[in-house]
Amino acid sequence: MFVELLKEGTSPYQVTAFIKDKLQENAASVGRFEELRMDSPWKLSFGRNYFIDLKSSIIAFRLPESEKEMLPEDGHPSIRITACHTDFPGFRIKSDPDMKEGDYGKIDTEVYGGPIESTWLDRPLGVSGIVAAASEDPFAPRIVPYDSRRALFTIPNLAIHMDRETNNGKTFNRQTQLIPIFTADAKGGDFREFLASELGVGKEEILSWDLTVYNADAPELLGRDSDILSSPRIDNLSSVAA
Repeated sequence: MFVELLKEGTSPYQVTAFIKDKLQENAASVGRFEELRMDSPWKLSFGRNYFIDLKSSIIAFRLPESEKEMLPEDGHPSIRITACHTDFPGFRIKSDPDMKEGDYGKIDTEVYGGPIESTWLDRPLGVSGIVAAASEDPFAPRIVPYDSRRALFTIPNLAIHMDRETNNGKTFNRQTQLIPIFTADAKGGDFREFLASELGVGKEEILSWDLTVYNADAPELLGRDSDILSSPRIDNLSSVAA
């Protein structure tokens, strides 16, 4: 399951959806988890439940049939809680992302969390998250999940003969040197238009988004005995899997 989560959990929203699916898939072996809604009253009794908040957080819990099942050695009722975060370091796409440099269209991003910056260069990068699209109710836009499922961007290194200092403890300007390339079209890119075509909606229907740039490399077992896992997003999806 862990490797599957590393593949599918490309943003906090996709991680939450993955966990929800697993809770439902495992109903036969561990019991069914019933979804609780934040806009409805809850009448809790013993059993398994979960609820999702803002589509990026999921809380699952089990209530025993009696308090005796909650008693530790000291005899007092207890609640056992474990928690982790569904996000991970990387980049977020800004609301007005289109940039142009020379013949290249680029995507303006904001660094999120504390990524190891050099490891993001020369990688195939995808994008996933959610998109808010217009609906008939102006107070309730449609929230559409999106995952490119392929590499759309890259942040290239300069060749060694163009940057002789690259091996001497190089640091990066996040606003100029860590901007992903989106297209080699001399006219530049129109990310909103591209996104609309991906989702099958009109460009004007897209209101906003929360989109994560992710490393599109697949998890891979390596080493003599294939006992070493190389993968992006191990921080923090290993904790999510646990």
